[in-house]
Amino acid sequence: GKLIIEARIDRENIKTFPDWGGQKYSSARLMTKGKAAWQYGYVDVRAKLPCGTGLWPAIWMLPQSGAKWPDDGEIDIMELVGHEPGVVHGTAHFGASLT
Repeated sequence: GKLIIEARIDRENIKTFPDWGGQKYSSARLMTKGKAAWQYGYVDVRAKLPCGTGLWPAIWMLPQSGAKWPDDGEIDIMELVGHEPGVVHGTAHFGASLT
């Protein structure tokens, strides 16, 4: 199957969210917490990425653990920072307590 996520002009609906900062666009957040988890495997993504100052499309994973971010870790599969249109980042973040 295919999952299509599109950024849309949505100012009226998103301005009721507690983290609204005046932006006009929304896209999506998919959470599997409490629904699915895996230890091994791979993620296969094909994505058309928008670019432009102020945009920051990203695909990342967080662990199931109950610790607080960033101490429990995060894997950025892909991040495109708007002011660097030719650079796609892949990063592993973790707290000082991880070995």
